[in-house]
Amino acid sequence: MRIFFVLHGDTAAAGSGKLTSEDQPITSDGGSQATRAAHDLVSKLQNEGIVRILTSPRLRAQQTAAILVRELKFENKVEIDPRLAERDCSAFDGQLVKAVFARPETELVNEGMESMDSLIARSRSLITDVQAANAPGAVVVVSHSSNYLPLMLAVEHIPRNAGLELELPNRTQAVELKPQRSDQGQAANDQNVGATGHTYDKIAAEYIASNPELRPVVKGTLDKFASMLKGQTVLNVGCAGGLESGYLAGKGLEVSGCDISEEFVKSARQAYPGCTFFVADMRRLPDGQVYDGLWCNAAFLHIPKSDAFGTLKGFAKALKPGGLLYVSVMRGDFDGLRTNQVMHWGNRHFSDYEPEELQDLLQQAGFSPLDSGSKDTDWGPVFLHFFATKT
Repeated sequence: MRIFFVLHGDTAAAGSGKLTSEDQPITSDGGSQATRAAHDLVSKLQNEGIVRILTSPRLRAQQTAAILVRELKFENKVEIDPRLAERDCSAFDGQLVKAVFARPETELVNEGMESMDSLIARSRSLITDVQAANAPGAVVVVSHSSNYLPLMLAVEHIPRNAGLELELPNRTQAVELKPQRSDQGQAANDQNVGATGHTYDKIAAEYIASNPELRPVVKGTLDKFASMLKGQTVLNVGCAGGLESGYLAGKGLEVSGCDISEEFVKSARQAYPGCTFFVADMRRLPDGQVYDGLWCNAAFLHIPKSDAFGTLKGFAKALKPGGLLYVSVMRGDFDGLRTNQVMHWGNRHFSDYEPEELQDLLQQAGFSPLDSGSKDTDWGPVFLHFFATKT
């Protein structure tokens, strides 16, 4: 199934450079644009049929959708979906677009504009429903310029601050909504994750020596995880030297642990022979084995945000239905390499999150949140904690 985005045709207000909430019809030029977009869509479908057309409830979008129906000889009913409505900027009617959006978003929201987070949330809701339906053909959405980036973010399953930059499509084009990351971008992610593993290989002995026992807050969270677990098998993702794996094994659980650092895995095997340890990149967990629970403490935070959704989907795949997930990250909006100047440790990738950001990713990846919270640390960062089950 492919999803295509079509921008509605021009209205009389086009070119004024001003915001308006007036629901204007498309002009004759706008109709020509919609016709050309339909022909562009045909050329890109390559004999693939269209099974659904969804449109914003605004008149100009519905009229554009009607032209698509005519040109494509579409026989099903067009679906009007309010989640495709344009961003509500009615509080700024008549003001210049450039002047308005040059201001900080917090000011605009305080004065009545719909927040970008709200627009992204309804875009993700729509895309999730469309993808879940898994229609046997192409789906077309007709919407507004304000909705293009949020819809693409929804398809990418990445947060708004992940650096995705898009050029607004021409009104005579149909643009497929699909991941835009290049091979170069993925190579950069692989390089950062590889650098993280290399750093841990170099500092493994020092790291283990500096963490000889569990912190009370970690021990308490492990106890909670074990009490919530329905079953016996656990995968500890990002196991480091195996300290947390060994603690869970001491409760009678069957524990496997994995880490990207070969040195960590060697140390864990020596220290906790009752557990099973293997080297793995958590973004690409091996197929086959499924577990009752997955424990990932202060490790998922090393995954670049543009790989976060895929990683969580892999976690879900590694869990049995109803399986328990625990994940913790640091709070913030950083996404890149950091060095530890105090300890003289090399580059490691860190991705910090706001609570709603990670909770949304978990839900998109197939998890139902159970419990969450935040805890201060004695060395500075605030850690976010999430328990969830595989739906």
